[in-house]
Parts: sequence; C-alpha cells; structure tokens
Amino acid sequence: MKHNSILAYRLRLDDVQNWLRNKFNDQSIVVEKSGEEFVFYLHKTLTPEKHIFPLQGLNRSGREIRYSFVLRSVESSDSITTKGKSWSIRQLAVYHSFDVVSGQALWVTCKGNTLNEELFKEALSDSKDELNSVPQAFGFSLENLRMILDWCDSNWVFYINELFDNVKPKVDKARTPGIHDEARLSSDVRRATGLTESPTEKSPGCTTVTSDTSKHRVTYEDRMKKFEDRMKHLEGEDWVQKLHDFSFDELQGLQQGLEKIQEALLVLKLNKQVIRQLRGHYECILNEYKIPILEGIQDECKLSFLQFFQRSKSVEANLEARQIQLEALLLLVKESKEMYNSILQYKTIQINKIYAESAQLSALKMEDIAFKTKRETSSMHIITFVTLVFLPGTFMAVGSLLFLLHSLLLHFPLSPSNTDEYSPFSKAVSLNGLISMMMSHGH
Repeated sequence: MKHNSILAYRLRLDDVQNWLRNKFNDQSIVVEKSGEEFVFYLHKTLTPEKHIFPLQGLNRSGREIRYSFVLRSVESSDSITTKGKSWSIRQLAVYHSFDVVSGQALWVTCKGNTLNEELFKEALSDSKDELNSVPQAFGFSLENLRMILDWCDSNWVFYINELFDNVKPKVDKARTPGIHDEARLSSDVRRATGLTESPTEKSPGCTTVTSDTSKHRVTYEDRMKKFEDRMKHLEGEDWVQKLHDFSFDELQGLQQGLEKIQEALLVLKLNKQVIRQLRGHYECILNEYKIPILEGIQDECKLSFLQFFQRSKSVEANLEARQIQLEALLLLVKESKEMYNSILQYKTIQINKIYAESAQLSALKMEDIAFKTKRETSSMHIITFVTLVFLPGTFMAVGSLLFLLHSLLLHFPLSPSNTDEYSPFSKAVSLNGLISMMMSHGH
C-alpha cells in the first residue's frame, strides 16, 4: 500500500477523493484528513486469485516475480574481414520468472553468441546441490542477476582504450600541425583580385605597355622572374609539404571514431537506466510488498538483497566513470575534427593561391605574346603602306620602258644581213641611247 499527502486548503475531503479517483481512473483510492493535510492511499496487490493458473505437473504455483530487460556490452571477436580482433556492441535480452512458492526459476536469454549460456551452466553446476529452499533459490537468482550485471560492466575499459588509440594519431596530428600562415599574395594577384592593401599601392611590374620594345621586355622579364620566384617559394615551403599529409580519409576516420563514441555513450546511459529499474524493483520486493508469502524471502535473503544492491550500485558507478571518459574523448575528437576541417579549408585556400599565381603567370605569358603579335602587326602595316605608295610608280616606269623599247625596235630595225649592228660597239650605242631616251622621257 502506497500513500501520499497534499496540503488541505479550502478543499472538501469528498471533492479531493472524487477528483483523484477520476484522475487516475481508480475507485480504490481512499482519502483521509490528517491535521492540515489530506492523505490518500492506493492499494497495490499481486495478481488476483482468479487470474492465477498453477501448473502442478511442472511444480508451478502461478505466483511469480516476473520481469524482462535488455542490457548491452562490448565484446571482441576475430573477424574475417578485418585484421586482428574487432569490437562490437552486443545486446542481451533477458526474461526471468521466479515462483515464490516452489522456488522454480526460469531464465530465457537471447544473444548473438553462447557466452552467457556457458556462464549460466557453470554457475548452475556449482550450486545446484545447495538449492534446498525457496530463499536459497531466490538468492541464487540474485547471483545470476549479478553475473549479468558483471557482463554488462566488463570490457569497457579495453574498448575505450582502443577507441582512444585509434583516434590519438589523428588528434595529435590535427593539434600540432606546425603550419604557419602565409596569407600575403603577390602584388599582381592582389591587384588583379582587388585585394590591394591600400588605394595608393601599386605593383612594381604593373606599368602600361607602350610601343617601346626594350621597356616592355624589361618589365615583362621582371614580373616573370618575380612570379617564378614566388612559385618556387610556395612549392618549397615546409608548411606546404605538411599540408599534403592531411587528407579527407583521415577526417572520415575521425567521424567514424566520433560515431562509435556516441554509440557507446548511448549504450552506457541505457544500461544505467535498466540497472536502476532492476534495483528499484527488488527494493520494492524487500521493503514495500507486505505479503505473507514473501516474508520468508524478505527475512532470509536480506544479505543477498544487500549484495545485489551494492553490486548494482558499483556497476552503475563504473558505467558512470566510463561515461565521463567517453564524454571527455568525445569533446577531444569533436575539437580535433573542427581543427581538421579548418586545416583542410586552409589547404584549399593555399592551393587556390598557387593556382592564382599560375594563372597570373600564364596571363603574363599571354600578354607578352599579344605584345609580340601587335608589334609584328605594326610592321606588316608599315610594309603594306610603303608597298601601296610606291607600287603605282613602279607600274608606270615598267609601262614606259616597254613603250620605249617598242618604239626603238620600230625606228631601228635589226637586219641579219648587217653584221655591224651586232657588234659590241653597236649594242653599247643602242643601250646608251635607250637609257638617254628613258631619262629624257622621265623628265
């Protein structure tokens, strides 16, 4: 029978009783007034007689303590897919009933391997001759329950240590990368991207391209040399080489470790809740159930109850300690993951800087090619202009020459019979005369 009380303040007893009965849908609630308070009682009993089904052939009276729960723990096993041992979280589903009249106990467990089954068999073989009474059988059931709690608490230390060993190299790498910031871009890249440090800042190589070839070549070669030196400086930096050691695969490894830690924390919290509920259940059996059939168990099993309570509190304290360790490790991995993200972002920025330098260098090369093309185009324009100016005069001179030659041939015909006209002297005279006529015609 449980009871509670509320402060009486201008309330009628019947009104309080009716309100409680309607609230909890239970007409067995009784309300009494004690001084300045209303005291109400709620009767709790075992299963009514009409709902009990004894099985005499199996030595079952039908009066049982029954409960079920699920606990989880970590176990290592040899894996085919991975090298060495691998850890996995396994759950144990338990159904237990204890006949308070005959002392018969039933344990039904469901688990992925036979570890707990072997433990049960070993414990039963060691103590089956000592179970001569109901209290002794009840004490043995509490021992089995303590054994399950021990399994729930085992292996967590080794599992947490392995989790820490797996993430420690990545954590140390993220916390001590030895990378120095190299935020300054070259002046040409800052000018091209609009990131000049001041409005009056000018790049030493950013002069206007003029037609002066020597001036352009000096400017271009100076800028090319600065960019090439800048590229060699970036590629040869130690922190640039260290950035290559950070990869996305390691970030995924940190994420996997983070998920395992969160899973372990959830398991520990659920286990603690189950242990508290089991302890509360047996505390009610020991202290609150005032039933004649339980008096023998309550009187003779106080030591077993005490041992179970102490062991459950010890396991709960151990799980609490493991939870604190995992929470600290979780915080460390989260911070390392954030640092790793920052480093990868910094790596991307530096790669973009190098690409910006390369793009600017390519732009300089294209600028030089464009300047050469412009210079050659100007030369071709000059040649074309000169050709267009002097070509008509050339055509006129050639036409005049042909006309004079034709006229000379008509006025001074050459006869094969006259051999003197073919002498060198006559040819010279004819050529001199032709030249004189051309000059006079030109004037």
